[in-house]
Amino acid sequence: MIVRLPRKMLSVMLLALAMLISGSLLTDSAVAAASGSTFPILVMGDSYSAGNGAGDYQGPKGCWQSSRNYASLYAQALNQPSYDQLAYVATSACSGDKTSSFFSTTSGRPPQLDAVNKTFGLIFLTIGGDDVNFVAIVKNCLVQKARDGEHCNSDLSAAEKLLNDGTLEARIQHVLGAIRQKANPQATIALLGYPYLESDVHYRLPYGHNQSVAVGARLRALEDKGDRAVTPTPWSTASTADAASASILLSSIAA
Repeated sequence: MIVRLPRKMLSVMLLALAMLISGSLLTDSAVAAASGSTFPILVMGDSYSAGNGAGDYQGPKGCWQSSRNYASLYAQALNQPSYDQLAYVATSACSGDKTSSFFSTTSGRPPQLDAVNKTFGLIFLTIGGDDVNFVAIVKNCLVQKARDGEHCNSDLSAAEKLLNDGTLEARIQHVLGAIRQKANPQATIALLGYPYLESDVHYRLPYGHNQSVAVGARLRALEDKGDRAVTPTPWSTASTADAASASILLSSIAA
């Protein structure tokens, strides 16, 4: 099963993760796919899944894989009452990785797809942000000492083109299809959305002679369109009816 978990805010993302275990998404069949009594989880993709910024790093140099990434927090929550399910997290996510990193060697590391096998009952990923060069967008549009209106406008336009012409969707679909082929048929594959880069939709960045870039509005539209872009027919979505029963797990993660 493949599920799409839009983000909006961190608490919403955590609630979506909680819904995986409280409802039908994390089923008995998925748990049965785990080896022994431990439920194996794989987290793939880029810096958001690696846990860049969370500290306590391990793994390949430059990947910034944290033992405190969201998948690890999720696994810790599974081990608490009333779930009492031991879970193991493997991380192939690496900061800066693009969709191409799933299929080819990157900085001496094997393709991320090599990490997928039939033992995992749950596979998390975030991917696509580096394809549209979010690092440059953050630097040129948002970082106070580095932002540059002309470059910001160019970066946003390039990202918008990749979304509007279907290029990014095709790349992500390719990644998901390849994971699905290698994963256990009973496993849940959860593609998470990104946090909003800018909360103020009215933020504009001036440049040149009486020109400005509508950074807030364009970023919001870009990220929302990214959430809506990858919604093929075979996908399932989490039921909002699971939200109430997810509250205990959500509290334990957020704490």
